[in-house]
Amino acid sequence: MEYDNNNVFARIIRKEVDEQIVYEDDYMLCFHDKEPLGEVHLLIIPKGQYLDYADFVGRASDEEKKHFFETIPLIAKQNGLTDYRLLTHRGAKGGQTVFHFHVHLIYDSNYSLR
Repeated sequence: MEYDNNNVFARIIRKEVDEQIVYEDDYMLCFHDKEPLGEVHLLIIPKGQYLDYADFVGRASDEEKKHFFETIPLIAKQNGLTDYRLLTHRGAKGGQTVFHFHVHLIYDSNYSLR
């Protein structure tokens, strides 16, 4: 599968789609999910063109990967979170609907492992 430069996340990165961005730097940005699964539901995306987690891990520079994963706890802290879930999907059968690598950062006070 080739990267679609017109997917919604690519358009958000280019500021063609207005989102409530809560964090942005040279490598990544974070914004609120339009269909939240908890009191806090943020989407965190790299600015590079990566289809999914495997593509990101396989092709991103060590600097990009390190920065991305080290920044997630900072974003959580800036949003008042110490407890949260991280979720990513890979492929349509894995639940991925936007084919640009992204991580869901979710806090739901009612969540419990069942």
